[in-house]
Amino acid sequence: MKILVIEDNEQDQKIIQRFLRSRGVDDITLASSGQEGIRKACDARPDLVLLDTVLPDMDGFEICRRIKAEMASGVRVIMMTGHVAAVEPEKARDAGADEYCVKTADGRSLLEAVSRVFPSPADGADVSTAAGSMPGDASSGDWGPGKARDAIKMLSMELERKNKELKALDQLKSNFIANVSHELRTPLTIIKGAVSQVISGIYGLVTEEQRKKLLMALRNAERLNLMIDDLLDFAKLEAKQVHLDLTEVNMVELAREAHSSFYSLAVEKGLDLNLEYPAPLMRVYADRNLLIQVLTNLIGNSLKFTEKGDIKIVLKEEPYFIECRVADTGCGIPEDELSRVFDRFHQVGARVGDHPKGTGLGLSICKEIIGLHKGSIWAESAFQKGTAVIFTIPKKGHPGPEAQ
Repeated sequence: MKILVIEDNEQDQKIIQRFLRSRGVDDITLASSGQEGIRKACDARPDLVLLDTVLPDMDGFEICRRIKAEMASGVRVIMMTGHVAAVEPEKARDAGADEYCVKTADGRSLLEAVSRVFPSPADGADVSTAAGSMPGDASSGDWGPGKARDAIKMLSMELERKNKELKALDQLKSNFIANVSHELRTPLTIIKGAVSQVISGIYGLVTEEQRKKLLMALRNAERLNLMIDDLLDFAKLEAKQVHLDLTEVNMVELAREAHSSFYSLAVEKGLDLNLEYPAPLMRVYADRNLLIQVLTNLIGNSLKFTEKGDIKIVLKEEPYFIECRVADTGCGIPEDELSRVFDRFHQVGARVGDHPKGTGLGLSICKEIIGLHKGSIWAESAFQKGTAVIFTIPKKGHPGPEAQ
């Protein structure tokens, strides 16, 4: 049997191809668009066309009509869908399709459709020799609401199965990150300690050139340590193992502490680091250490991606919450990346310059921490002009903005 698969999704192509080969079909042609599919149908003259209902250049139903018109009764067409919104068996029948099925990982629905179109294999286990038989009368089946209900039910079951698989994979990934991070921390601590001892001279005189190289190794070991901290923090947040130590916190005092930590680094880079606030006392009810972590991450990001100009930390008081804005005049974020800056493992700077890369978890951790406080966080940016990340924390005794 010669089969043409018209499907634009590469993963679905592989699944269908693997399924057909496991059933004894080797003569398989692939097409990724409607125009390509029509051309290959006319050239290869297949016995069966498996046609997706949604393609990038043409409507699948129109493709079916054109293939049927070009090849008359010389080809059978089974239309396939993987989307609940695209379940339209009656429309497929009107377009001339011989059968209609949904795409599932196990291929069961496709096998049933092939068996109905080419019914000669007794058990449907091998479809490679079925083309020699007269096709069954596909039009005699139920092409109405019953077929649509069956397709939607099968798609729902497939979606539920895939969701379970994704949850299991996500848990496996989280466990892997946590375990590997813990295993890396001990040897890294030993390396840092040994390098520090050599630099101190307790094992003998260290030349200036050796000192420079050792300091470079120590800086990179510290950078690796920060990455491991990010991974561990994220694993704890994701596993809901972080419990807030809520106390009354003065956001001005917190911002001053963060400002002081980065001030000398900003001066070394030729940047102005400014702190603005309307009053000396701005109370919130929060976990002080976690908020320091958020501010440290945001200011550190601004420092990393800003080469000239300034960085501003601006506090603003609203009726029910305190707003904190960390804004810079750096390279900014491309518009197509802005919606993904808080995604796990997303490297914001991957396309905006040659900057040191981290884990891609910093902003994700910030989002989780602010979420634990019932606050909000978002980013604003203009490419090559600068970025601002803003977060809100409810005042003591008030619910978060999302609850208003």
